[in-house]
Amino acid sequence: MSGNIFYRGVVEDNNDPEKLGRLRVRIFGIHSDDTNLLPTESLPWSEVAQSLEGGFISGIGKSYVAQKGTFVWCFLECGNEDKAVVFAACPGKKKKKEQGAFTDPTGKYPLDNRLGESDFNRLARGEKTSEAPSEITFNNNIVTGVCTATGSSWSEPSSTNSSAKYPFNNVTETSSGHVIQIDDTNGNERIQIFHKSGAYVELKPDGAVVIKSPSDVYEICKGNFKQSVGLKSDITINADKSEMIGGALNAIVGKDETIQIGGIHDVTIGKSSSISIAESALYNAGKNITISSGTTATMKGGAACVISAPVISLN
Repeated sequence: MSGNIFYRGVVEDNNDPEKLGRLRVRIFGIHSDDTNLLPTESLPWSEVAQSLEGGFISGIGKSYVAQKGTFVWCFLECGNEDKAVVFAACPGKKKKKEQGAFTDPTGKYPLDNRLGESDFNRLARGEKTSEAPSEITFNNNIVTGVCTATGSSWSEPSSTNSSAKYPFNNVTETSSGHVIQIDDTNGNERIQIFHKSGAYVELKPDGAVVIKSPSDVYEICKGNFKQSVGLKSDITINADKSEMIGGALNAIVGKDETIQIGGIHDVTIGKSSSISIAESALYNAGKNITISSGTTATMKGGAACVISAPVISLN
């Protein structure tokens, strides 16, 4: 046999011992469908021709491995049946699970809930998006009714996955459920990186950015950290908050400030304290007020100093 001829085949093993991304492919018309005569482990390893985005040198670029059970196109290098080169996948519609040769030996793929539909990703097709694992995780964990200090509330923005249209949504989904979407659908242009746990980052069609984690979040900045908010900022913390500032703290409030404390208020100042009030000041305590000075205590009124009580003791 001479020349290069294209063949279809099925990936039966992707666990390349040399970790080169090679695949064991059973090729129609070349390999026997008798797994006793030719078991999966006896199939030759086939190189995979990747796009120029692949990690060809020192791991730089994209490194993907095809799933078992994937239908692929191959050619035989110089007609050598032991040197098949995989150059493309060929998605289709699997109506039922098969056993034996030309299938996923583990029986995992095709997935039971995907039988009878295109191998093309549901999110990319814009079909059955509500049944996509990432969408189910999202909808089961959406946060609503977050109360603010002003009495208002807000909710997590809803998903717009159902608005994606084929062929404009570019989707990468892994076997465990991680998803990356770059959607060019007119009116629904967005980017989403989704972790199977429900954590995600999304740039919404209107440019809004949503960041969510069902677990802890760490922000580490070894340089200056700057934030600018053009309008309102609402922060709701359902437990304790602590802050440690190694230097000075400067805060400017352009309008009113209201602080409500449900427990004890304790302030310790290492040096002097100065409060300047342009108009009136009122201190109202339900019980005692004590003013104590280690040396001199001075009370001064520009017009008068009034002390009013049923009993006044001066010692």
